[in-house]
Amino acid sequence: LNAKEQKQWKNYTTDDFIERVNLVGSGLLNAGIKPGDKVAIISNNRPEWNFVDYGCQQIGVITVPIYPTISTTDLRFILNDAEVKCIFFSSKDIFGKIVSVSDELKEKPTLISFNPIDGVQFFNDFIERDKNKLQHDTIESIKREIDPDALFTILYTSGTTGEPKGVMLSHRNILSNVEACFSLAPFHSSWKALSFLPLNHIYERMVNTIYFYKNISIYYAEGLETIGDNLKEIQPQVFVS
Repeated sequence: LNAKEQKQWKNYTTDDFIERVNLVGSGLLNAGIKPGDKVAIISNNRPEWNFVDYGCQQIGVITVPIYPTISTTDLRFILNDAEVKCIFFSSKDIFGKIVSVSDELKEKPTLISFNPIDGVQFFNDFIERDKNKLQHDTIESIKREIDPDALFTILYTSGTTGEPKGVMLSHRNILSNVEACFSLAPFHSSWKALSFLPLNHIYERMVNTIYFYKNISIYYAEGLETIGDNLKEIQPQVFVS
């Protein structure tokens, strides 16, 4: 996985990925989050998005990805409807939205920020804190017991009339799509992929899962306005739009 940090590409190897996924899983378990609980991700595309997604998946925690551009009305509804217990987010703007609805939430979710924000738990601190309290045996035990037809994620519709509708997908739902799409391109582990469609939409998330499965390096575009520059810089073999 690759993303720009201070205008330089930062690379995360497969070992880095596995380590951080396990640290997220352990951190959530140590914080009292248990299988079946809901965790929201409200963020731009970045490696941390995947660390949280897979950290949750392997301990049976259900992810609720939310568009960073969401209105406060829809945010309030989704956090209450899904009974979200923890929120990972990326910016002060999103933090402001969460704070504005916090008094109307049934659950008081734990907040963890991918970027440093005063008064909010920083993601790097969250995973560093539990390095000495890794729950490998518990994680492996939960992983072995996860039913492929169990709930994997809840995706809330956007642009529909009335309140957002929570679409419930199982682990088998996404993997059946992944396997069905292997023949769409001659995917190869030497390839590089550029990712810019939002990860909280199931299409980009499914395609990223193909990249993981095929050992393809993923580069996250800095933003929609930088796609042209990032294409020239990375020269990827694949992207989807």
